[in-house]
Amino acid sequence: MKGDRFHQRIFIRQTMFIVMLLVMASLAAKAQTTASHEIRTVVPKVALVNVVSDHPVQSETDASQPGTCLQNVRLNGDQPSECWINYTSVLDESRKPRKVVARVHGGLPQGVKLVIETWPASGSSKGQTGMPVSRTEITEEPSEIITGIGTSFTGKGSNNGHMVRLSLEMDPAVANTPGGMPDDLLIAYQITE
Repeated sequence: MKGDRFHQRIFIRQTMFIVMLLVMASLAAKAQTTASHEIRTVVPKVALVNVVSDHPVQSETDASQPGTCLQNVRLNGDQPSECWINYTSVLDESRKPRKVVARVHGGLPQGVKLVIETWPASGSSKGQTGMPVSRTEITEEPSEIITGIGTSFTGKGSNNGHMVRLSLEMDPAVANTPGGMPDDLLIAYQITE
């Protein structure tokens, strides 16, 4: 019987030794596969603007000026022209808000004003969309029409983004003068900081 106990003790010691080796090997293997790395992701700044209308209006991006869209508008006297401004904006680390400005290319005759009204973003807009400057006159100098744009996406197409209404206000003498009222206007919309 003493021999059996002796063999049991040896067996238990050997088993404990093997279990201890396996535990230590497992811990050593885990220690060797654990690593710490710092990863930094940088999202580039993005600023895109587009104009959409249900009427036959031409709009195109201006390749010479990033973030600019040109719109050829034909206004018929008292009839305002409506369109939708869609934009995508991704801010960098500075988080400086953006704005959309509008201006007329080529100017307007004396006694004629172009007025723009802008509404709050609607449709499938997401993020920090801008606030409209409700009614302002548009000249050859850039005028703010939407301010405080953060990282956002207004969706695309009609009924998404900010609805804009353009209308002419003119001196009656100009309205009755042949050639006094412009036929087509080229409007530039730009998203900028």
